[in-house]
Amino acid sequence: MQRRLAAILATDVVGYSRLMGADEVGTLTSLKSHRRELINSAISEYRGRIVKTTGDGMLLEFASVVDAVAFAVTVQRAMLRRNASIPDDKRIVFRIGINVGDVIIDGDDIFGDGVNIAARLEALCEPGGVCISRAANEQVRDKLSLCFADLGEQTVKNIARAVGVYGLAAKDIMSLPDGATLGTPEPARKIAADEQEMHFCQTRDGVQLAHAKTGQGPPIVKTGNWMTHLMRVGWGQENPAFRQMFTSQFIPGATKEQADWFNELQRISASPEDAVRNSMANGETDVTALLGKVSVPTLVMHSRHDARVPFESGRRLAAGIPGARFVPLESRNHLILEDEPAFPRFLEEIKSFLEPKIAAR
Repeated sequence: MQRRLAAILATDVVGYSRLMGADEVGTLTSLKSHRRELINSAISEYRGRIVKTTGDGMLLEFASVVDAVAFAVTVQRAMLRRNASIPDDKRIVFRIGINVGDVIIDGDDIFGDGVNIAARLEALCEPGGVCISRAANEQVRDKLSLCFADLGEQTVKNIARAVGVYGLAAKDIMSLPDGATLGTPEPARKIAADEQEMHFCQTRDGVQLAHAKTGQGPPIVKTGNWMTHLMRVGWGQENPAFRQMFTSQFIPGATKEQADWFNELQRISASPEDAVRNSMANGETDVTALLGKVSVPTLVMHSRHDARVPFESGRRLAAGIPGARFVPLESRNHLILEDEPAFPRFLEEIKSFLEPKIAAR
């Protein structure tokens, strides 16, 4: 089973059975109208997804708990306005519970305590309000101009431990000023040329990936190699002798300080288990059959005396990609060092590769 961290929102309609008993058609029509005109667009605005609907209830997933809470408050504020002219006994009023936690993924569905707690919080919520877990409150309290009341530790059904509950009542939502910060995405700020931004995405089959973005201009994609920031025997030991073998292959021309730095980078960047998985995946992956399908401009550079990856492998890679440019670098380091003659050539080739694309923009 795959797992991921997610913000889970559970909601249902207060007194749904009573509303249906009094007017089935009117209740369903009203509920569908609220979903079509308000809820669906708000889900899109705050980057959520519908996991499933259950009659009057919905289970939603958000990548950010800030977005989940902002969505909930936006909907509850809008429902106050939409219900203003409707008799009390015919109003559609929602209760919303939000938790952030680990979930199990099964296709498009999610399960686990993270989901169960969100459902229990929704049941504890007062009509028109929002209840969140302590974990969710810790993440939103400095990011949204909202103040949730501490409702203490609550024992809830089928959850072994007590759950810290925080609530925002309907009257509190009604009194929020129009300028209250509700998680609307801020304008993108300018990123310094040497500043790195971390982002996260998810594949269609549920695998979560992290990627870094640096600088401005046309996008250049560089895949991760060896250790990244995301051998069992000896890898995690303080003694770097085991990792030094890899360092000697990657940067045989390194100074002692550079070699020590790379040894330590390997130790802190991956656990022994992940290092083994990384090595096995690299060794078992063959993209030869896919090279001919690459349709973007490609630059391949390879050190002529590379001690880690044979020079011929780089040449064959470039030969298999239509229109790729191959540049041999006079170096024995897999990672080009800034104080060796190959480094200026390395930078020059990258600049030459990018300039036409920058001019085209």
